[in-house]
Amino acid sequence: MAPFAVCGTAWVVHVSRLASHTQDMLQQPVAGLLVTAPASMADTPLALPRLSLQGKVVVCGPGHPRHAEARNAYLARLPESEALFSFSDFMLMLIEPDSARFIAGFGRAMNLSSAQLAEVLRRV
Repeated sequence: MAPFAVCGTAWVVHVSRLASHTQDMLQQPVAGLLVTAPASMADTPLALPRLSLQGKVVVCGPGHPRHAEARNAYLARLPESEALFSFSDFMLMLIEPDSARFIAGFGRAMNLSSAQLAEVLRRV
């Protein structure tokens, strides 16, 4: 579980190099991310709308061309995390989706290509 923001077609996470999941992404640059609606939206977790996406991970350090854009998107969504940017072990990573599965609730699911997901995100 990690806070995230969306930046264009990428999903941005700000993670510590000390975390095992960060080390995993550095060694094997792929990741999955599950985003769910708030628990209060359904009586059971199986009825919650959710999006599961898989994609390539790109380290987005200060020299990366999208660093400022990703940092701004992250801080716009999670302004309370600004202090973490001064910690040397924290880094931004972009998850560029290859595929996604949207589950609108019990028995209602659909696969989304990366292009379809990008179109949905453009509308949000």
